[in-house]
This record gives sequence, structure tokens and C-alpha cells, in this order.
Amino acid sequence: MRGYTALLAVLLPLVLAASWWVDPPSAGELSGLLVLLALGLASARLRDLGGESQIDLSFTAAILLSAIPLAGPVGAGVLGVVIPLFEARRAGLAATVFNSAMTGLVGAISGLGYVAAGGWVPVPSDGAGGRELLLHVGLPLLAADVLLCVVNAALVAVMIRLHAPPGTRFELEPFIAPLPVYLGYAVTAFVFVVLWGPGGLHVLTAAFIVAPLLVARWAYLQYIGQVKARQRILDTLAAAGENRDGSVARNLRIAALVRVFELHVPLSRRGEAALRYGASLHDIGIVAISREIRQRRPEELTDAELATVRSHADTGYEAIRDIDFLGDAAAAVRHHHERWDGSGYPDGLSGLAIPRPARMLGIVDAYEALAWEDDTTCPVHHDAAMAEIHRRSGRDFDPQLVEAFDRAMSSPAGRRLVTEGVDTGPVQRRSGRRPPLRHASPFVGDAISRAQERADAAGSTGSTGWAGSSASTASTGSAASAESAGSDEGATRPVLTPAARTSIADSLALIVPSAARSSAAADPLDGAAERATGRLAWVVASVAVLLLVVLAVSGDRPHAEYAERTVLLVYFVTLLAAERFRMRLRWRLQTAPTAWAAGMALALTIGLPANSPLRLDTSSILAVVVAAQVVDWFTVRRGAPAQLRREALTDAVIRSTSVLCVCLVVRDLPWAGRPLLERLVEWAPWLTAMTMMSILSVVLLAEAPVRAWARARGGRSVLSREILEEIRGSLALGTAMAATGVLLAMAEGVLGLVAVPLLLLPLAVSQLAIGRFGRTNLAYRQSVRALSRLPELAGLVAPGHAGRVSDLAVAIGVRLGLPDREVVDLEYAALLHDIGQLALRRPLPGGATVLAAATDQERIAHNGARVVEQTGTLAEVAHIVRHQSMPYHRIIGSRIDLPLASRIVNVANAYDDYLQVGGEADPAGAIERLYLGLGHEYDPRVVRACESHVLGDRAPTPTPPHPDGP
Repeated sequence: MRGYTALLAVLLPLVLAASWWVDPPSAGELSGLLVLLALGLASARLRDLGGESQIDLSFTAAILLSAIPLAGPVGAGVLGVVIPLFEARRAGLAATVFNSAMTGLVGAISGLGYVAAGGWVPVPSDGAGGRELLLHVGLPLLAADVLLCVVNAALVAVMIRLHAPPGTRFELEPFIAPLPVYLGYAVTAFVFVVLWGPGGLHVLTAAFIVAPLLVARWAYLQYIGQVKARQRILDTLAAAGENRDGSVARNLRIAALVRVFELHVPLSRRGEAALRYGASLHDIGIVAISREIRQRRPEELTDAELATVRSHADTGYEAIRDIDFLGDAAAAVRHHHERWDGSGYPDGLSGLAIPRPARMLGIVDAYEALAWEDDTTCPVHHDAAMAEIHRRSGRDFDPQLVEAFDRAMSSPAGRRLVTEGVDTGPVQRRSGRRPPLRHASPFVGDAISRAQERADAAGSTGSTGWAGSSASTASTGSAASAESAGSDEGATRPVLTPAARTSIADSLALIVPSAARSSAAADPLDGAAERATGRLAWVVASVAVLLLVVLAVSGDRPHAEYAERTVLLVYFVTLLAAERFRMRLRWRLQTAPTAWAAGMALALTIGLPANSPLRLDTSSILAVVVAAQVVDWFTVRRGAPAQLRREALTDAVIRSTSVLCVCLVVRDLPWAGRPLLERLVEWAPWLTAMTMMSILSVVLLAEAPVRAWARARGGRSVLSREILEEIRGSLALGTAMAATGVLLAMAEGVLGLVAVPLLLLPLAVSQLAIGRFGRTNLAYRQSVRALSRLPELAGLVAPGHAGRVSDLAVAIGVRLGLPDREVVDLEYAALLHDIGQLALRRPLPGGATVLAAATDQERIAHNGARVVEQTGTLAEVAHIVRHQSMPYHRIIGSRIDLPLASRIVNVANAYDDYLQVGGEADPAGAIERLYLGLGHEYDPRVVRACESHVLGDRAPTPTPPHPDGP
């Protein structure tokens, strides 16, 4: 590393000297350079190097590109040298020097490419039209951006190649993936340069440009945090399914084997992810196998017990099938005990119909079971295990993968694993206990196959638990098709059907492309593509008719200028496209931020370079906005679920009303005898921009109470709290929307209508970043739900208990006015409140904790809190779970500060337990039993909120024994 770093340090001054010779800097470029330096230092302080991506998202690329037209290649190189020196996360001296030299080289070389492409340095403030700016600034910046990507990737790739361990495969995908982001940086730099000089905003440009990028960065950091938290939850999910007789060490050994194996099998990144996640989670279904069965030898198991062992693959699949990003891993978990000849389980797949990650995992699983003893570090039976794997090649295992596994174990990494073993830490085993059942052993698989044959011969499939899954088997044909077509992983969702999924999109934070009808319940394979093709002609005809209507409307000026008609046409097409991409943040109305910004920019449009000012009337502007919403409604929203249709209609009315208000303020209402629009044309650019920003900020604030009222969740009594939550939740994105609208209106006067797509791009980047965060947040929540289902899959609680308790707890929390963040913690705590039952030696009757002894309730709560704490991200949830069983009278008597959420979970759990006791769903009876413990076991306020939700606000209230509490 030091030699390579020294080489870059020597090259840097040479390249800077060449840049000085090509384009000497001038004193007039200093102001722009200082502003960009300030932005660069802020970027360095905000930089996050803990993400899972190899490419860090910061503003450095956009800053370097912006510096090139303003300060030339030398200025970009100097910024590149200085910015890494102020990283928030300190690295070693060698790493700092490398980063500084590399970034300086990237900035200077891309600046030389800009000059070579005919770029202007500096950009003239007057006399340049939109066409000239595109030719002499925009296109050269694009060339510099491409050069920046190539040089950066090359320098980093060399460093990776020099220091990667032997056998590491070099992949281009991490360098190709961020290319769209870097193209967005080029557009951002172009807009910055245009508004700085020709636009006349100067320093103010930085504030307006940075707003959308800050939102994108915030969303990216949230995404990184959620990815880390999601992984910790998955680790906890795997750990919760591990028993105490060696499976912790076993999972570590399998993970090490997979890392060696995958180097010798051609897998895509998707296939590698499926294999690794599958290896981590493949045995979580063991929770459904009792301890007694796990402690027996294979020859001691009855056919019914072997059927229970056989079911663990199905159980593991059921646990994770609703986690979207684990679709391929779920298939690997389900099918890793299938056999090449079709004698495996659970679906009897054979050959290439078995997903490749499942075939690989089956080999690794069997090898580990044959080669290791529970208390050994090294595979003491390596030779015998490999011989058995080869003996079963072509019968149990894919012959080609067996050969690949042999090569992997013969490689340096494989030999090191055999000789040095895997450090699994101390494995605790109870004395006097038999070795655990090695269910992954091929000999156990043979016993299960023989039991299956006996069951089939006796014709007793239904009575012995050996029920096959013909639907599942039939549906796996797609896996075979994918394999035969050359797919790397051959992993599909063989059993996942729309009916099997849990639709939770209405209560999750996620970004939903309207092409998918904004509903997680919509199946992507339900023929939407065919219907879209059939609607194409109708859509085109509708757009044409509505365009004619819009362009014919011009208020009291029936013959609009050609430029005005062009503006309306361009904005209509832009709005129509922007309407298709909507956002839906948790518990808020779905909306289309890009469409909002475009509508506001149209309302604030002053003029084009050759046609200033434009006199667009309010009716034409409103007609364009409404027409785009109508077309979107009839082509996309009309088929959405009722709730989403109502939300889309409400959002459309709010946005149209906001556009109307802005038009009235700017174009129609007199300000000292003249419309404000005429004054904006005369004012200085910075004053015009600040005035527009103030107007849009007021509009956003005015929208907040309307949206809070429209999204009323369960009838909260305090509207002011709802309004504050709405403002707080939409502050960042709203700032970006308003800034984009102002920039678009200002840039039209310099670039013309080409500014419309260019200026909307930064906001689109922000929306995509938030969308990524939303999808990750969805996966995070799905992971929590999967963890919460383990007690149910283990048969410890009633089916659906955790989900019902969670829904009721959230409804109670909403009625009691909990803030959104606390409602999220409450939901997670309610989902995980019974996770502690996994540690019980003897299950509770019916899983009803309300009927258990107080000591058992406390033990379940404390065990559950320990499991939740393992996630490392749900500290407040663990606190809620730990105190859920504490009686209310102890809070009053001891003055303990017990979270309200714990009291809510206690009541919600008790209500559902009472509802299930006796098998009769009697809400009134369950509420009556809650009132019997009012003030002693349960918080009276929570019980009354529960009653209001379950029986209605006018339900008769039973007379409690202690109405005021002790």
C-alpha cells in the first residue's frame, strides 16, 4: 500500500503542474472555489464509510465537477487534495495520503478532460444562451464525469487488487452500479454552474442545490442504518432458532464452508446472497422440533417423529418467506434437503429443478454433519466425509457441484480450513446428555426416505404427517426453467403465491411505483404487462385529447403565444411522467414529490430566454396540472385498492389547490397595483428566488394540517400533535421540493425548457434514495415480523397471536396520542412480546401468558428482552418487552417509571389471550375480564382505550371494582 500511495503522491504534483500549464487559474475564480471548498468540508464531515456499498455517497464528486468550470482543473485538483484531509472518521496516515492523492488526481484529470472537450473556464455571466451553455458546459461536464468515474474506479481497483487475499474474485459490478448516481452529479454540477453565473444567484445557489442532495444523503444514511439493523435482526433470527447443543458452532462452520465453496462455483451476486443468507437461516425450522426428538439417535425415532424432523425445512421456509429480499434464500432453505434423484424432501424435486444455492447448501450441510464432532475445531472425519459425499454423487448430490466442492476443499483456503478448523468459541454441552440428532446427515435423510416409502405403501399419507405438496412441486418448474436457461442461481420462489404473502404495505414506510398499482398485495405476475399493452392505445388517445383541451384554454387570451403553448405542453408531459412515481412514508398520505415541484415551477414560471416575460394565466396552469392527474387516475389509480384510491384523490386535490393558491398570489392578486409576477421580473435574482422560496414554504406549512386531518389514524384526539408529526416527517423532503420548484422557475430564464428535466433530476435522485430507504425499511419490518413468528411456528402460541396483539397495541397507542416513533417501538415490542417463550422447557397451555404464574410471565419477559437486545438496534423495544408483565399496582406503589408502551402491550396481550380462551371469540367478555383487573393488573386508561377501539366509542362501560385505581 505504501509504494502505491507514494506513486500517487508523486504523480499528483505532475498532473497539477500540467493542469496549470493548460489552464492557469485567475483571481476571479477564488469566490466560487471558496464556496465549493466549504461544501466539500461539510461533505467530508458528513461522510459515512460504514455502508455496505463500496462506493461512498458524498458530495465530493458533484463538488469536483462544479469546480471545473468555475476554477479550472487546478481548482478541482486542489479541492480534491484538501477535502479528504477533513474526514470525520480519522484513518491512518497512509490511508489519508492515499485518499487525498487519489481525489486530487481524479479532480485534475477530469478537469483536463473538460477542457479538452471544449468546456468554458470560466463560464460567462452574460450573452450565453441555453444552447451554448449545453454545448460548452453541459456536454464537457458529462465527458469529465465519465472520465472521473473511470479514473476513480481504476485507482481503487488497483488498490483492491494489491491487497485482496489470494483467490478473491474481482468484480466490476460495485463500480458500475453507482454510474447513474455519478451522472446525476454531472447534472447537478451543470445546474450549479449555470445558476451561479448566468443565473445570477451566486452564493445562494449552494443553498438551493444542496437541499435535494442533503435529503438524498439523509435517506442514504437511513438506508445504511436499516441495512445494518436488518442484518442484526437476521442474525438474531438465526440465533433464536439455535438450540443449546452445538448448533451455534455448526452455523459458523457452515458459513466458513460456504465462503470457500462459492469461490469455485459461478454464481451471480444474487446467487451468492441467496447462498449466504440460506446458510445462515437454513435451520431456523429446528424450533418446531422438540428437545426430546433432537436428543435421540436416528434409529430410535418413530416414523411420526421422522415426519416432524422432515417438517423443519417447511417451517424454516414459512418463517422467512414474507421477507421480500430473502425470496431466493427462502427457496434454498426449503429445498436444501432435496436429492438429485428426487428422493429428498419436502417436495421431492430432482436434478436441475432444485435451485443451485439449495444444491450447494445440501452438500455443505451434509459434509459438516459427517466431518465434525460437536466439541472439535477441525473436521476430524474429513476423509470419510468426502468419501461419502463422492459415493452419493449423482444420487443425493449434483455431480458437477460435488466436483466443485472437492476442488474447493483441495484449494489453499480449503486445506487451511481442514487443518486449522473454524474458531467457534467454547461450545457448552450438558453432561450426561446424548449427542444431538444430526438431522443433516445423509443417513438421517435415508431414514426419512424409508419412512416416506412406508407411508406411501400403507396409503396413510394424511394420517402420519407425510403430506406432500403437489402445488409446491408443480410450481417449482420455474426453477428448472431458470437453470436450463443458464441462470446462475436457479433460485425462484417455488411456493410463494399471492395468497401466501402478508400484505402490510398500508402500514409500512415504502416507496411504491405506480406501475405496480401502489399496493404490496398486487402480484407482479398477475398479467399487468398484458393489460398495460392493451391500455396503450387508450392512454395515447386520452393524452392527445386532453392536450388539445389544455392548449385550447387560455383564459381571456384565446390566442396564446407559441412559446406559452410549448411551456404548457412540456409541463404536461413532465407532470404526467412524474405522477407515475409516488412516495408513501409511514402513516402519511402517498404523494408525488416530483409532480409537486413541477406544478409549483409552472405556477412560478416567469419567462424563457427569448420570450420574457410569459403571461400564462391561472386557468391554463391549473388545467395542465389537473389534466395530468386525471390521466394518471384513469390509467393507473383507478384499479388500485380503495384506500389507495382515496389517498391518491386526496393528494391530488391538495396539490391542485396549492398550485391554485400560488397562481393567485403570484399572477392574479394585485401588489401595490401590479401582480407580483411583474415585480419578480424586475427584482434581483437572489431576491426573486428568496421570495419564491418563502411562498412555497408557506404553502407547505398550509398543507400540513390538511394532510394531518386527511390521514387521521384511528381518531387521535389531539390534532395539533398530528400536525407537528406531519411537519416533522415531511420537513426534509418538503425543503427539497420547494428548492427544486424555485430552481426550475429560475433556470428557465437561462436554459429554457431544457431546464425542466435537468432541474427535476436532483429531486428525482432524492426520491429514489428515499425509495431505497423505504424498501429497506420494509425488509427491516418484515424481518422483525419473521422473528416474531418463531414462537408460533414452534407451536408455543396460538396462530396469528403476535400480529393480532401488534395491531391492537398500535390502535391503542394511536388513541392515546403516542408519537409516531413511539408507535413504531410499540408495534415491534408487541410483535416480539412472546419471543421469550422459546426458552421455556415446558410450553404454556395454549401459549396464553395471561394464565401463567407471575414468575413465568416475568421469565418470559426477561428472556424475550435478552433476545431483542441481541439485535443491537432495538434497545427501547427490549425495555418495553422486559416490563410488559409488571402489574400496574407495582407502578403506583413503587413509583416506577414504566413505559406506557409496556402497559399497552400488557393489555393487548391479555385481551387476545382472553379472547382465545375457551375457543369463543367474545370481545365483550374479554373486556369484562380486563376490567376485573383494572387498577391492579392493568392501567385503567389503556383498558378504556382498548374498549373504545374494540367495542366502539359508545360501548357500555362495565363498572370496575376500583374505578380510580389504588
